[in-house]
Amino acid sequence: MSKKILVIGGSVFLLALLGGGIFFYMASTPSSEENKNIQPTGTTQKTTQNTQEVTPSDVPEKTLQEDPTYVAFETYTNEEEGMSIDYPKNWTVSEGASPTVAIFVSPLQNDKDVFQETVGIMIQDISAANLSLEAFSDQATTALSQYMENLQIVKVADGELDGEPAKTILFSGTYPSEDHLSETYQIYTVWDGYVYIITYTGMPDDFENLMPLVEDMIASFTF
Repeated sequence: MSKKILVIGGSVFLLALLGGGIFFYMASTPSSEENKNIQPTGTTQKTTQNTQEVTPSDVPEKTLQEDPTYVAFETYTNEEEGMSIDYPKNWTVSEGASPTVAIFVSPLQNDKDVFQETVGIMIQDISAANLSLEAFSDQATTALSQYMENLQIVKVADGELDGEPAKTILFSGTYPSEDHLSETYQIYTVWDGYVYIITYTGMPDDFENLMPLVEDMIASFTF
């Protein structure tokens, strides 16, 4: 791991809020210019298993054969920040303004889907605040309760991000200026005076369906 050069001022509270709030897109929001495909630096192949059970009376015989769904992943690398992450090849990538490094936007799931789930990466220098992981987690959780409506914190747990101790939080609620409930999963770590946050936000109906892909993304993250 190398020390990051990003230096961002501002409130730790604001960072926590942005980490949950800016990574949720309506289907009509992204454009070809706003969300361009970033040239990948490598390609990996990951597999998720099809868990739907079928019987001979339900489907034609050929679908009973083992048919795992292969999801091609590519690697996004930001050399300036010294980080990389694998992401599904059919997702769109946008590079953000600091402290946002990149936003990964899922395709629509079907013709009735109007929201696109997103994964965002943020990095901020918090060395001046001299916060530990536990202290940052406490402040971030407090900030959420002051920011979101209908907030329900489902789970807070210990985790690991690129080999470093991390915190995870799963919550639902309504973001400011929105009229719908969304679900959010965050994992973050504090290392060498920087906080690294990965945020997954989506609609309740699709949130669990895409979680295995998001877990693969998080597992591949390096800094």
